[in-house]
Order: sequence, then C-alpha cells, then structure tokens
Amino acid sequence: MFVNDHGTITFGAGSVSGQNQVLPSTRLQSYAALPFWAESSIAAGSKRGIFYSQTGAKPNRQVTVEWLTSPSDGSESKAYHFTARFSEATPGVVTYRYYTSLDAIGTIGVQGGSCKNLEKPIYCPC
Repeated sequence: MFVNDHGTITFGAGSVSGQNQVLPSTRLQSYAALPFWAESSIAAGSKRGIFYSQTGAKPNRQVTVEWLTSPSDGSESKAYHFTARFSEATPGVVTYRYYTSLDAIGTIGVQGGSCKNLEKPIYCPC
C-alpha cells in the first residue's frame, strides 16, 4: 500500500502525479483507491500531513488513512481533509469520508477489480 499527498492509495508501486484524470488511468497502478485525487501538497513546517491508524482485532481490523493537505498553490488557509478506511470484515470495500468542503476538482473512485469507469473528474464540494 502506497499513500501520497495527492489523495491516492496505490497497490504494487507508488508515485503518481497530482494531476487527476478520468478512470481508468494509465498513470495509476492497476489497483488504486482515490478518495480525492487532486493537486495538493504538505508544506514543510505545517500541521498538515497524512496519518494512519489500525484498530480492532482479527477478524475485524480496520486501517484508516487520513489526509490533511492544502491545494498545491500553497493556500494554507484552505484544507483538503478526508479519510479512506479498509475493513478486514468487508474485503474489496473502501469507505471514504470528507470533513471539509472546497470548490476543487478531483477524481474520486477506485481503479481495478470490478469498478466502473468514470466519465469525468468529479467536481467537489463534498
């Protein structure tokens, strides 16, 4: 599992551009979870970051990844704040939760498996 500041989780290898596009995307690994694929960043010295937690006991463990990032234009007054949760009890399911709403364009979805293709990036406020 590779997590980056552009709001993506890829499986197999990391490193994806922040410039989102429609799915399926050749710029992503075959399997990816995209709670909010957008151009974002974490400024040095800021309180922003990517955090994770593991809770529960087998067979009900959960892994949650939390993003608190800023738009790539450096606007520290704005924040992208969202999570992606994977649960051992429901394999193949990822749950996204959004805590801030911004006028931003990003791609939300999954790539790989039996997912459906998106025709265009999703406009968010979420």
